[in-house]
Amino acid sequence: MAIKIQFATDFVCPWCFAARVPLLQALEGRDDVELEILPLELTPVTKEPVDTYHDEKRRAEWAKELVPFAESLNMHAHFPPHVVPRPYTHLAWQGYHYAALQGKGIAYADAMYRAYFVAEQDIGSLDVLCAIADALGLDVTEFRSTLEAGIYSDLQDEAVARTRAMEVKSVPTIWIGDMRLAGDLFTKED
Repeated sequence: MAIKIQFATDFVCPWCFAARVPLLQALEGRDDVELEILPLELTPVTKEPVDTYHDEKRRAEWAKELVPFAESLNMHAHFPPHVVPRPYTHLAWQGYHYAALQGKGIAYADAMYRAYFVAEQDIGSLDVLCAIADALGLDVTEFRSTLEAGIYSDLQDEAVARTRAMEVKSVPTIWIGDMRLAGDLFTKED
């Protein structure tokens, strides 16, 4: 029987980017685990965009807690990335749904985190998303037209509503079976 792991996240969440490393390490070589990614957009398109790059309070918090954790995992990332404002992720999540249906959801999610936190790319840009889709071997013409038409917009809205209905207040939130871990930095052993 497979162990079900659910990972509530957003592609622009630095804590999620860090938490996914030990999570994926723990899953290496295991075929008895089913990983489900649950989207939660930190900044819905109905809200004003956020500038995390110039936010000194966040910088100080991240320098104190997040950066040492990321360094302990040998992560090479920018906390925060120099992308101002922080991109909306609604379109990137629509791309995730497309990629997941092609069997590349986990690879796509990983590419989103790396694009934003390592390469400092605007993952709210359709052109950036298409370049990532191309690098993953997805049909870029179909990917672009799907996102331009908003084919997965309703699916994304439903997925976020489902995540919120699970009482997710912060990301990352991880369920391993019935055990819920929320808002903390995780190690492989957790």
